[in-house]
Amino acid sequence: MNHVTNDRGATVLAVGAPNSIARIQTAYPELIDRLNALFDQAYECYGKALDEAIGLIRAANIRDERETLNILEASHYGTMTDGSVMGLVRRATR
Repeated sequence: MNHVTNDRGATVLAVGAPNSIARIQTAYPELIDRLNALFDQAYECYGKALDEAIGLIRAANIRDERETLNILEASHYGTMTDGSVMGLVRRATR
C-alpha cells in the first residue's frame, strides 16, 4: 500500500490517483478546512475571496493549475454555481 504524509503531518493511506479529488482530500485536509472557513466567512463577497483562496494554495507550494482546481473543487468552492470554477482559477492564476 502507498502512503502519503498529509499537511497535518500524519502518514495516511494514499487514496485515489495523484491529483485526484480523493487524493487531494487525503493529502490536504488542513488546507481544505482553511479554504472552507474562508469560503464560509466570505459567502456574500464577490468571488468568494478567491484571491485569498489562491494565496492559501500558493502558500502551500502548490502551483499546478489542475491541482489547484481539484483543491478548490474538494472544498466548498466546488459548490459554486455562478460561473466555472476552472474559469476562475485560470483568471486567478495568470
